[in-house]
Amino acid sequence: MSNRKTKPTLDPNRIYAARREALEALKGAESNHKAAVGEKLDPRKIYAARAAQCGGSGK
Repeated sequence: MSNRKTKPTLDPNRIYAARREALEALKGAESNHKAAVGEKLDPRKIYAARAAQCGGSGK
């Protein structure tokens, strides 16, 4: 775990909040796909959630 340089200096609370929000949005999309097709999900939130899950930087 020597990737401290590449990690962005973001507030962990913001990262967790974005991850939680994106995961809820993805769960909603999976459970109710027809409704999710109409509304666009913010790709930045999903990307941030993926990066937070993987433990890597957002790059």
